[in-house]
Amino acid sequence: MFKRNLFNSILALVGLVILISAFYFANEIPKEWSGVISGISAGMLGVGLAGVFTVTYNKRNPEMAKLKNIEVNDERNTLLRYKANNSVKNVNTWLLFALGMATIVAKLPLWITLSLVGIVLINSFLYFYFFNKYSREM
Repeated sequence: MFKRNLFNSILALVGLVILISAFYFANEIPKEWSGVISGISAGMLGVGLAGVFTVTYNKRNPEMAKLKNIEVNDERNTLLRYKANNSVKNVNTWLLFALGMATIVAKLPLWITLSLVGIVLINSFLYFYFFNKYSREM
């Protein structure tokens, strides 16, 4: 528990330092990079603070933490998460396919279209790989 809280504290601190330095050096770096750095560092700060607050809350309320742990690890909830992830994967695959078609119609550079096709192919290969891997384990 201590290591997890320490990690979250360091993550929040690093995010805060990077965010402050991004604003401090905003005039010296391109605006695009300033925005990207600010976004990533704000995300790090938010995730770190949420982790610190969660660990602190769980320390103060161990009975609630135990109930939450049971709920998260429940077989039904685990199955629902897997089904939701599979549905999201299916939607993402079709959106990538539609985006690839849109790049063809918009006559964008070929490398953009091929990179989208590559992502769909990697997605499909990974699906079959993990499907076969997990089907052997059962």
